Amino acid sequence: MQVMGDGIAVLGSRHGVMWDPFNQRSYLVRFDRHPGIPFDLRVGLMLGERTVVLPLTPEGVVFDFVDQELLPTAMVMTGVDPLTALKVRLQIRIPFRPQDAAFSTAPVLYLTATVSRLEKSFRWQRPLERPASGTLFIEVGGDVLALKPQGNGLDLTLQAPYTGPVDGRMPNRPTDPMEILAVPERLEVLSGDATLAGAKASFELIMGQVGPTVQLAWCAYAPPILHLFGEPSPFRYARSFRSLHEVVSWARRNAGEVESYGRWFDTTIADHSLGSTTTHLMGQTLHAWLVDTWWATRPSTNKDWFSVWEGSCYFHSTVDVEFTQGPFYLTLWPELLRMELDEWPEFSKPGEIALGDRGLGTLFLAHDMGVLAACGQQAYPHDMEVEEAANYVLLAYAYWRRAADNSIQRKYSRTIKKYLDFIVACDTTGNGAPDKGCTNTIDDASPAVQYGREQVYLAVKAMGALDCGADLLASAGHGDVSAYRQQAERIRQTIDARGWLTDHYAVALDPSAEGLVDPWSGEQLHGELAGWDASHIYTANTLPLLDMVGRDLGLDDTRLAQDAIVAGQRTLTQYGCCHTDYHAPARMALVEGNMAVTSSTTGWVSMNMLRDIAAAYRGVDMLSMADRYWDWQAATNARSVHVFFETFGGNNLCFYPRGVAVWGYFEAAAGFVYDRVSGERGANALRLTTRVPLLALANWRNRQAPIFEA
Repeated sequence: MQVMGDGIAVLGSRHGVMWDPFNQRSYLVRFDRHPGIPFDLRVGLMLGERTVVLPLTPEGVVFDFVDQELLPTAMVMTGVDPLTALKVRLQIRIPFRPQDAAFSTAPVLYLTATVSRLEKSFRWQRPLERPASGTLFIEVGGDVLALKPQGNGLDLTLQAPYTGPVDGRMPNRPTDPMEILAVPERLEVLSGDATLAGAKASFELIMGQVGPTVQLAWCAYAPPILHLFGEPSPFRYARSFRSLHEVVSWARRNAGEVESYGRWFDTTIADHSLGSTTTHLMGQTLHAWLVDTWWATRPSTNKDWFSVWEGSCYFHSTVDVEFTQGPFYLTLWPELLRMELDEWPEFSKPGEIALGDRGLGTLFLAHDMGVLAACGQQAYPHDMEVEEAANYVLLAYAYWRRAADNSIQRKYSRTIKKYLDFIVACDTTGNGAPDKGCTNTIDDASPAVQYGREQVYLAVKAMGALDCGADLLASAGHGDVSAYRQQAERIRQTIDARGWLTDHYAVALDPSAEGLVDPWSGEQLHGELAGWDASHIYTANTLPLLDMVGRDLGLDDTRLAQDAIVAGQRTLTQYGCCHTDYHAPARMALVEGNMAVTSSTTGWVSMNMLRDIAAAYRGVDMLSMADRYWDWQAATNARSVHVFFETFGGNNLCFYPRGVAVWGYFEAAAGFVYDRVSGERGANALRLTTRVPLLALANWRNRQAPIFEA
């Protein structure tokens, strides 16, 4: 695979590494902004007077040939020295077992280097005929690390920055000062001889021989970093470990299990017929999601808290971003979604904020839960009222049906009802489609896509929330929910009657711009809403989660399939589909942190992925678009490190977690439906040669994952 920037971290534990081979740099993933804390990672060979290293440090001569692997639970880099025919392989692996919190949050990184000699010469280079001897080594260093040899390894102290609450408020990105915390960590030598900066092993190899291994366990045990409503909250792993010493003991005992389980998991994910780019995307997007995760314990409730940074924006558990990640949670780890569903209601807002008296007694949901190392209130500069309220209801429904757990609606039925009441109140015309509270997550798109009235994107989302929300309330014992079903039916009829334009769905049902206000600039719009009738990729955005659990909203599947094909053709660019085929005048929205830049060619990869999943369930094969998405990831990480880069053609959404939507491709390719409440389980393969693992049926502890073959 091409050599490129990448990063990996332990789930929720803020313990990881990023590398940037083009610039020969490495970073520690800890508590603050990406890519992390610069440090020196030297891995290579000492060969007499000559030293060769992997391109992870500015010091030393880099191997002539460098290769890379991107595995779900590991990063791998290989270097070959043609003169000696020696090959060095570095692997950085994390403990990861779906649905096993204790194992997957253990704050340990395993750094393993091996040396071997090729069986024959490298290309045309004639190697030395005599045995090749030298020293294999892993070393760390840098201004932020204080190293002290101790026992069979090194104690180290890391100077780690973080940004928590400032004077009792959410930090103000990026101007608030970072605090520096001295964090004790440990490099335990598991294989090789300890040195002043790491470990080494001597070797002498003939052609075809495998040499020794050097392995380090990088162990962490940080104090509480994340502030939850002002409370410093310990990491989840503090439930399993009382000290750094206990982490080190666990690392020694479990090194073999972490390696063997990781190999099994990585092999399982690669066993499919969708192509190597899908495998690459699954590994890379899991890495990006991991480096954004936080898992802590809230002291006042003694309950687990799970949240996910919105990549380079650093917002915690942005509702629309987590909605896009829904296929990942449903197929791999529903419990993580349940924790977020248990947290978000605390961030509800009164409906009158958006609707005045019309919104009395209703609620909508905040965009996010905080920023950087602080959770407690929304940090994003404006609301996305209908979208986030609807997203919550849809996620709660999909979780219920996939997990067969009705705890969310039982606990939050009153809140869910008020969300539905708010969505109904946002329809002031009586046609069902919301015309108030319509600003949405697509914040670098044209006004029609981003905040037009009666958007088809939000109309479908609102319809789904009302229909599914009625089911949630009924299951929680609420009486008459027919009003919500009737409102959903009004939306369905309106979309059918006014949304379809010959061969595609419109962006918005209301073409007027009068009275609309740009949420960024405060500018009032007039006249016709340019691009209201364009093709776009968002009609079916709501559907993948419902498709996975077999919920049909009653929209015309033939139209939806044609819409996917037509919009896909008209919006296609080199790296995927942009938002719409309307070409807006170029403009830049000058917002805090330069988050949104509007361009006609801008597209979001994860939104493409959701479109692909919805299309597959309707018999339209767009899964090969993954090749384009991977080309973009390779291009953006070739000269720096961004991990999953969400946006192309504009904007700067990188280190983004949302690409894990691609984990829904397996179920989409199989046409797999799994509803544990009704017991429905079936498949309808998209391709005649489909082979995919059905991860939702896996027994992770026993290493069993059924394979679907068409």
